[in-house]
Amino acid sequence: MKLLFLCSELPLSNRPVALRSFYLIREFLARGADITVLHRSTVNSHLENFLRTEFPDRSIVIRSFSHRILIDYEFAKFVMYSLWVFPVLANKYDLVFATSSKLGTGLLGLIIAYLRRSFLIIDLRDSLSDSFNILANPLSSILSKFIWYIEAVVVSKSDYFTVVSPGQFEFYKDRGFAPSAMVPNFISDEVFAALYSDIENNQICDTNSVTLNNNLALMRKLKSQYKSTVLYTGNIGMAQDFNTFISLLQTQKGFNEIALIICGSGRCYASVSEQIGSLNNVILLPEVDRVSVDSLVALADFLLVRLGNFQSNHRVIPSKFMSFINTSKPIIFSGPYTSFRDYFGENGIFYFSDDDIEGLIELVIDSIEKIPLDVEKRNLTAGSLGAANLASQYVGGVINEYERRVSCNQ
Repeated sequence: MKLLFLCSELPLSNRPVALRSFYLIREFLARGADITVLHRSTVNSHLENFLRTEFPDRSIVIRSFSHRILIDYEFAKFVMYSLWVFPVLANKYDLVFATSSKLGTGLLGLIIAYLRRSFLIIDLRDSLSDSFNILANPLSSILSKFIWYIEAVVVSKSDYFTVVSPGQFEFYKDRGFAPSAMVPNFISDEVFAALYSDIENNQICDTNSVTLNNNLALMRKLKSQYKSTVLYTGNIGMAQDFNTFISLLQTQKGFNEIALIICGSGRCYASVSEQIGSLNNVILLPEVDRVSVDSLVALADFLLVRLGNFQSNHRVIPSKFMSFINTSKPIIFSGPYTSFRDYFGENGIFYFSDDDIEGLIELVIDSIEKIPLDVEKRNLTAGSLGAANLASQYVGGVINEYERRVSCNQ
């Protein structure tokens, strides 16, 4: 069985799409597939060697395309990416897998699968049309409708279509595109840890030791100066709407008694940095690697998950939950939560809408010693969302459907 796997990121990236892609690739290899991987990030020969060591009998080819274009538009990336991968059309693939939160990989997967008559799997992590709805732009509504049309074509032509949250499942089902399955983002395990350990030992880790030590020293200083420390790590984009969040926090009387550490990167990093200005208790750190994130998490009192109050955010599960749920730390969620609150429950997880920032501040200041948290129950939740478990379910469902289609066509 030959598989073409299209994705935007792989490790070294510690983002959820990289983690998801890594485990799905491993699972397909374990089930006997020969894989060609095309992705749009930095070349990482170490990952390929890691997989070849684990699966010496399988054919593994990983190719990277890092776009170097002046205009950072998704369509421009798609065109460049398409031209770069055009030679793969010379090969025949039984399956084409596209894990996508953007236009490029999903649409390109559809084109390749159509031309090569391959079984197409679309793993839709986010809806690009929703991203345009967030933009305060007169053209955003028109662009959103155009992108939605393309997304609808892609999912309707796929042979197996998955989403990552119950809200997304209902959204697409209500529009006549019932997903084959809902598979949330993964929680990493010892295999991912081993990969990063090898990467660190080979001195190709993203964050140097000086930066890490400086960040840890800063965290310890903040813990000594404030009643509680709240840590956010991840994307700092429009969907998170940190500008609104910080503005709301500043209206609260007890805000100066806590320290908020925001660590990551994204489109709104500069505007958040400008807004923070001279605030001593809000710290903005550049994105660091996975090992460094774990070290910061270990020192924080509370872990923050943030989504802005946009309509599209009412049906997603923030991927950051998947890394934080695997800790024994209390988690604060700020934003719309009705679509997934029942999914995670309330074992050390606290939900606040933007209308209840006062309650968030009160919790952080007064309740650090009183929070009920059943660590064993939290571990069971993490186990059910573990990468190996979910990847096995996912790939098993894909292969079962693929074999059913093949047998029906014989």
